[in-house]
Order: sequence, then structure tokens, then C-alpha cells
Amino acid sequence: MRNLFKKFDRFGLLAFAAAGVFAISWNTPESSTIASTTGWYSISVNPSDQNNKSSQQIDAFVSSSAPSGNCNVSNPDKPCQVHLDLTNFSSATPIEDMTVQQALNAGASITSGGTASPDGYAREEE
Repeated sequence: MRNLFKKFDRFGLLAFAAAGVFAISWNTPESSTIASTTGWYSISVNPSDQNNKSSQQIDAFVSSSAPSGNCNVSNPDKPCQVHLDLTNFSSATPIEDMTVQQALNAGASITSGGTASPDGYAREEE
């Protein structure tokens, strides 16, 4: 009888551990979307095709406030930041790994950001 309990303890522990591993691997996150912030994002552009949203690479979130300095909404030239409203944005890919066009396809929208920017872009002089 004593041997029976020793075997049960070993096999019981093994079964408990296996069930735990199974339960952990079964548990997946509820949402695969990555939280992002609405606001101004710096972008890198192709010099020969600056206004093509498919070639405007999103670099990083800058601020929720209007840009100032060399990159601002009153400059007429090269796009340097874009204001993205991410209320309806849904993607498993981080926004910093997307182009502006890909972000738009994932539900983002370009807005003026409460500034005088009619097209939602801040620009810098070339």
C-alpha cells in the first residue's frame, strides 16, 4: 500500500505539472492590437516622392501638441510630421513599423490636430 501512494505522488505531480503547462500555453491575449496614441508622429519621406503616403515611413510619436521649430504647420515644403487620429486604428503591427498609407488602411485617419494645418501635416523647409 505504501508503494501505491509513492507512485501516486510521483504520477500525480507529473500530471499536475503537465496540466499547468497545457493551461499556460492555452491562454492567449484577448486582444492582439497594440495600443497607440493619437497625435503628431515624425515621418521619413522619399525625397523624390514626398507626398506619397505609401513612402512616408512613420518613425515615432512626438507629441499631442502642435509641432514647432523647424518642423511646423506653416512651412510649405517637405513633410516631417503627420497628425494621426488612432481612435479606429486596429493592428497587431506597431504603428512605428508602418507607412502612413498602411496606418490609414488599419483605421487611422489624418486630421488637423487642432491646428491650422489643412492637410494634417507639419513641414520643414528644404
